[in-house]
Amino acid sequence: FDYLAFYTNDGLFDMIYGSQVTLTDPEAFHKSLSNGASKVAVGTDIQGNDIILMGIPAAYSLDNGTSCLALVAGLPSSYIGETLALNIDDPMINYSVIRCDGSFIIHGNGVEGENYFDRIRELYDNTPEKNVQQYLNEIQAAMELNQKYAATISIEGERRNLYCTKLPDSEWYLLLSMPYGALDE
Repeated sequence: FDYLAFYTNDGLFDMIYGSQVTLTDPEAFHKSLSNGASKVAVGTDIQGNDIILMGIPAAYSLDNGTSCLALVAGLPSSYIGETLALNIDDPMINYSVIRCDGSFIIHGNGVEGENYFDRIRELYDNTPEKNVQQYLNEIQAAMELNQKYAATISIEGERRNLYCTKLPDSEWYLLLSMPYGALDE
């Protein structure tokens, strides 16, 4: 880990190691940890780098009398992306980690843009069965219901498997796109 901190009841980080970090969505992070649940979130350090933060509920009392409700460790989001890339050694497999609104947390090589849904609209072709917006509606409905989603979709004339699943302890989703039939191998 490049960052380690006590997380106080006031929603502040008392840094043990690494530079100060700021949460992107502090309310959801604080609520989960206050309720005794582990939580994964994204934040930034003082240099503006995206950091993946993992909070584990744990009560501590600091020397100054402050009460802490969690221990939080962090890694640069680039490290997570590099690790995913090493474990997915097929250049034909695209991956992304996104929020419900389609904004990227992490995206693999060859995945560009600011929003996954906008990218789908630009790249994917309508198929005889469904148009692109129907796929997007289905993915978003699955996300709202915390369900897995799988479909076959066409991109530039090539059929591809599309898979989406919720990641634990977060509001994030892993999306994979791979050549049709790759799941059967």
